[in-house]
Amino acid sequence: MGATLLSPFAQQINDELEKRFGAAETARVREAWRLMDVDYVHKEALIEGHEYMKQEARSYLPGLTPMPFWDLTTTAWAQELEANWEVVRDEFRAVAMDDADNLKKKGNNVWVAAADSDSAASYGPDWRTLVLMDRTTWDPTNCNLFPKTAKLLSDAGVPCVEAFFASMTPNSKIAPHTDSCNFVLTSHLGLDIPPDCHITVGDETRYWKDGQVTMFDTSSSTSSTCPTSSATTPSPSSPAEAELAGLRTPTGSAPLAPGAAKPKKNKKGGKKKKKGKAAGFGVAQVGGTSRL
Repeated sequence: MGATLLSPFAQQINDELEKRFGAAETARVREAWRLMDVDYVHKEALIEGHEYMKQEARSYLPGLTPMPFWDLTTTAWAQELEANWEVVRDEFRAVAMDDADNLKKKGNNVWVAAADSDSAASYGPDWRTLVLMDRTTWDPTNCNLFPKTAKLLSDAGVPCVEAFFASMTPNSKIAPHTDSCNFVLTSHLGLDIPPDCHITVGDETRYWKDGQVTMFDTSSSTSSTCPTSSATTPSPSSPAEAELAGLRTPTGSAPLAPGAAKPKKNKKGGKKKKKGKAAGFGVAQVGGTSRL
């Protein structure tokens, strides 16, 4: 796209970013801001002719490489969450399950469905969340109800802009969709996962596991499935569920936050698909814009 004049408000933000942080240092960020100001929607086929290997983003930062899943084996904050995942699970069970009535009375927006119409159409009525952080702002009410989880996120240095618990009912699916932003990654920490619950990003499917952090890029087509009719424990909103902690974090070709993961390269350039499952189970995120 050629250069265009910014709207007055967008020009003010552009000038302030350049003044505070430098022109060279903010070049890509200001370019993303300019694209957003003109309502640009980035659409890119990652594999020509593939129904799901495509990227769509209304919030688009040029120069980032799309990767369905990211390798977290050397990411300190992810390792810290996995080492202490039972702290999150046990607190969740105590507060959200064993004391569900009290949570409903004292909590803020407890187990709400997707708000806007586009998200509601993709996620459906069976995907619900309980938010601890929204756009980098902690929810003091819910954090006081889950203090150990909030402390772990802080102490581990998770670069999150969103953090939440998520629940998906049995025999439900999330339709293929994108979250329309390419500079935020989503991470899920499995807390109570029934058999065969999975998430598909692009052409790659992975299965959630208790105590494992999975990071993925929701600017590519993402879907998820919870096919089981039985779970290890009851859900606060249904008789059986998949429970996850979701995080959203920033990403870039160079790290944009401490501990940001680097994409894992494939030896032959392609993605190896798991056999059998075509759909995936998509979950919330934690991180630069991640959910927990």
